Amino acid sequence: LDAEDCSIVRVDAKTGMAEIMVRASKPEERYVDIGLDENPELKEAYASRQMVYFPDAKPFGIIAIPMVARDAVLGLIDIRSARLSPVMTPATSRFFEIMASTAANALRNAQLFEEVEHRARTDFLTGLPNHRYFQTTLATELSRAQRHNRPLSLLIIDLDFLKEVNDRFGHPSGDLVIRSIAEIIRRALREIDFAARYGGEEFTVILPETVLGAAVQVADR
Repeated sequence: LDAEDCSIVRVDAKTGMAEIMVRASKPEERYVDIGLDENPELKEAYASRQMVYFPDAKPFGIIAIPMVARDAVLGLIDIRSARLSPVMTPATSRFFEIMASTAANALRNAQLFEEVEHRARTDFLTGLPNHRYFQTTLATELSRAQRHNRPLSLLIIDLDFLKEVNDRFGHPSGDLVIRSIAEIIRRALREIDFAARYGGEEFTVILPETVLGAAVQVADR
């Protein structure tokens, strides 16, 4: 099509939020949030599940093709070109149908893989990384700290009397305590810190670039 640009846009069916996963003109920019309300052509293609063709749009003509897999619209292919013909030919239309179907299946497979990977790394009760992911991350951070001769601190957090909570109030209450503690830990940390549920009533926090005194302050907080 000799187009100026082409993007793959993923749409979250639950929230309606959209993001440009990859863009041909700027491949280094990934996962850029966009609003469907500000892009009515994309919104129309998403809502109607039909390809939309606006060759006279300014500054570029627009083709928006929904990517549908298993009766769900996963996203859109967004093409911008100033050299679109007034009418789309049947051959070009068929090409886009095949391309969108192929892309949708690839995206669905990638999302399923993402979900499996996420479940493998995440503790189901707290949403924090699990023991296995913690071990992998700790090995990486230790290696980095040693290689660059930088400080690294590690917190081990153990909840007292959780058995008494379970015995007196029931395990759902104990689970609520664990989730609440996890959220308190999560809110207290920087972006570079790494909290995980080690197991049972134990949590760990990896604090890169953190000397002992600063780690004590985090633990107290």
